[in-house]
Amino acid sequence: MDIREAIAALHEFHENDTLFAERIAGHFRPESRVVALKLSDYEAERPVSEVAAARAPGTDYLLEVHIAREVIEGWRFNHGGAAPTLEEAVECVIYYAENDAYPEQFFGDRARQ
Repeated sequence: MDIREAIAALHEFHENDTLFAERIAGHFRPESRVVALKLSDYEAERPVSEVAAARAPGTDYLLEVHIAREVIEGWRFNHGGAAPTLEEAVECVIYYAENDAYPEQFFGDRARQ
């Protein structure tokens, strides 16, 4: 499964699952392989790089499922209830994961007010 497929199927994951994805040329890409993991309490307290190395080699922490869902819900809020296209959702989730911020298009008409 890649990031694009994971975002399309986000509703199928448990909200507490954590997504780990491979980086391609140093960045997450829509085609990056992704792994969804349910972390134990012990793993949740360990550095995510250690968890990734042990349970999803070749990947880095992307986001928790509930955070990815919040990014998409934020898009809807900022676009008058309209859902993002899959490509817009993927772009926003990746941008948020890499920058801990939202891309400009996330804010829709609210950015111009």
